[in-house]
This record gives sequence, structure tokens and C-alpha cells, in this order.
Amino acid sequence: MNGFAFDVENRAPGFGFIFCKIVFCKEFKLSKRESEVLALIYLGISVNEISAILCRALSTIYKHLENAKNKLNCDNLVAVGIKLACIIK
Repeated sequence: MNGFAFDVENRAPGFGFIFCKIVFCKEFKLSKRESEVLALIYLGISVNEISAILCRALSTIYKHLENAKNKLNCDNLVAVGIKLACIIK
């Protein structure tokens, strides 16, 4: 297992399963990074923690969230969470 996957699974158990469900949902054409950020948000990881886990600036994480929100055709992150729940079920 690579270092990234090992680190994320330790910090957010279940990440792999949820990430795969999101990334393989071709309907929304999310990038790998957008899928990673959404999976971590879904698991309750804070944006600050996601920034540290992915070694990206906080502004970059917010940009990935904004892009994902637009691709999912959602007005806010609550709507994103509801849509993710439907994808992951």
C-alpha cells in the first residue's frame, strides 16, 4: 500500500470504499482530487485536516470543493452531502 493510502486510511477508516464509489460514478465527471476531497468531507474530516492530509493549500481544497459543488449541480455543501449519500449507498 502506498504512503498516501496508508496515511488516509489511518486517519479516515473507510476512505478507500467511499472514494471508489465516488470516483467510479461517471455521471458527474469528478476529478480524482475532487473525489478524494469529497470522500474525506463525507467522513467528517475538516477542511484544515484535508489540507494537511493531501499536502495542499487550504485555498486549493476550497477550490476543489467549489468545482465539485458545481459539477454536482449543488448550491451548497449540504446538498453535496445529500447527493454523496445517494452515490455511496
